Amino acid sequence: MENLREALDDCSLNALGFRGSLFTWCNKHNDSDLVQERLDRGICNVEWIQLFPQATVNRLEYWHSDHRPLMIDLGGGINPSLNWSIGRRKRFHFEACWVDKIECHNLVEKHWVSNSP
Repeated sequence: MENLREALDDCSLNALGFRGSLFTWCNKHNDSDLVQERLDRGICNVEWIQLFPQATVNRLEYWHSDHRPLMIDLGGGINPSLNWSIGRRKRFHFEACWVDKIECHNLVEKHWVSNSP
């Protein structure tokens, strides 16, 4: 467990809060042979938690596995005080057929000239 804590610290990762059972794994035995552990977590970096400050991990009911499925609830979505487009570029689209169009040539020339030093 200490190794996990060190790895999370080294990578500047944090565990998200959670809802539901404390345990995420069960050996599916009964009574005195029952073993439950908290093995699974939702983790994120600082930038992600700033973007989704109300996010939590919901630990759902066991289904076919001995692990509970984890579902991340973003809790209201993106923090509106942050600019979602920071660090993101729009994808550039170009069609080869545009080269033959005079409008394309004029547009490229116009922006090339206006953006040169």
